[in-house]
Amino acid sequence: MNFQYLEKLNVGQCENLKSLFCMKAHRSLPQLKDLAIYECHELEEIIAGNGELVQISNSEVYFPKLTTIEVYNCDKLRSLFSVVVVRMLPQLRYLCISNATQLE
Repeated sequence: MNFQYLEKLNVGQCENLKSLFCMKAHRSLPQLKDLAIYECHELEEIIAGNGELVQISNSEVYFPKLTTIEVYNCDKLRSLFSVVVVRMLPQLRYLCISNATQLE
């Protein structure tokens, strides 16, 4: 699926969701600016790191317009994304995480 014009994504109360994106999803969301996730109690990570990192190009930018990430009440959240991806979020200005007791 391609949501090339999507600017804001709210995900809430998804009881069985374990991860939100795969590493390749950023190509489908080039305009995403705001991401809010709440009450996804089984969520373990936002971007699934299942070995795809080996295939990442150093020049590739992930979610180039993403400025805001908010995560609330996701009890099993261990990580947002790989450290490699953090370096590829050039516009990120606001990150808020609350009630994620298992965050590493």
